[in-house]
This record gives sequence, C-alpha cells and structure tokens, in this order.
Amino acid sequence: MAGDSMVRYARVGDGAHLAFRTAGTGPVDLVEVGGFGSLFSLESSDDLPQLVRFETELARFGRLVRFDTRGVGLSDGLTGPWSLDRAVDDVVAVMDAAESPHAAVLAPGWGGPIGIRLAVRYPHRIDRLIVV
Repeated sequence: MAGDSMVRYARVGDGAHLAFRTAGTGPVDLVEVGGFGSLFSLESSDDLPQLVRFETELARFGRLVRFDTRGVGLSDGLTGPWSLDRAVDDVVAVMDAAESPHAAVLAPGWGGPIGIRLAVRYPHRIDRLIVV
C-alpha cells in the first residue's frame, strides 16, 4: 500500500492477533473486509502492482484499513471453526485497534456476508457498505 504504515496487531477477544496496516489520511475510514485481504497477505500484496495501484487510489480519499484474516499472512490461524459472527468480531477488533469509531466498509467477494452482518450488528459504526 502506498504510504503504508507499519504492520500493527489487533487482539481479538479469544486472544488471537490480526495483522493490519493503514494508508492515507483522508476524512473517511475505509475498512476492507474479506476479498483481497484473504487472498493476498499484507506482505505479498506489495509485490502485486495492480493491487498496489488499487489500494493507492482508495487511500487518496480516505484512510484505508486492510488486515490479514485469520490464517493468512501475519495473522494468527484459526483456533476453531470459522463463523460469520467470529469474522465480524475480527473486523470490529481491527477497527478498534486502528482507532476507527466508524467507517465505510468495502466488502468484495466472500466479504459481502461479513460486511452485511457487520452493518446489521453495528449500524452506528458503519457509515457506508460497498458490496462487490
């Protein structure tokens, strides 16, 4: 990610650590859920010019928050079965660690159901939901 910050870690309620980083400084926080963050780790995405360009453009209008989902890249692995509610809890933990009280959510691919559940459970924290 262009202008990326160093990797930081969010601690989830079950003790797992999720790697995340931010880029950009605009007035809107944009949290990427699922999709690219589950396919390309924070480390490997820097080697993908198309993804770097995409994230650079996103970071031009706001602060992009991107994280490695459980079992990907620098984040801890799964400690039990995957669930939609657990994935939502992970997003909230990352938002808290990134000091993002509310954000727009970009939910591509399988991140769509996560983004929808997140918006239903935490409507006061989700300004916009973009399901791709």
